[in-house]
Amino acid sequence: MGESVSEISNICRFCLSQDGLIPISKATASLFTIEDVEHFTGIQISDEKQLSFAMCENCCKTLENSTSFRRTCTNNDVIFKQLFSILVESVGADINLK
Repeated sequence: MGESVSEISNICRFCLSQDGLIPISKATASLFTIEDVEHFTGIQISDEKQLSFAMCENCCKTLENSTSFRRTCTNNDVIFKQLFSILVESVGADINLK
């Protein structure tokens, strides 16, 4: 069993690449959360399996970019809604003045 675990940690859990691998537990400790991984990949990874699975630098960067994009969108959503509300009020005021 120990040998098969070491063999599975030699490929990326997502794209199956064997290049530039890092443990998933290391990536999720600093770049994104395990919830982000599950959200963007649709793959659930239990805490104990994080220790034996790896991911490649390309998948890591893709997940980091996806997480960053999602955070930017959700943060900007509040501002957009405020701007939209102001615009709607402005258009309503213009209609009432005519």
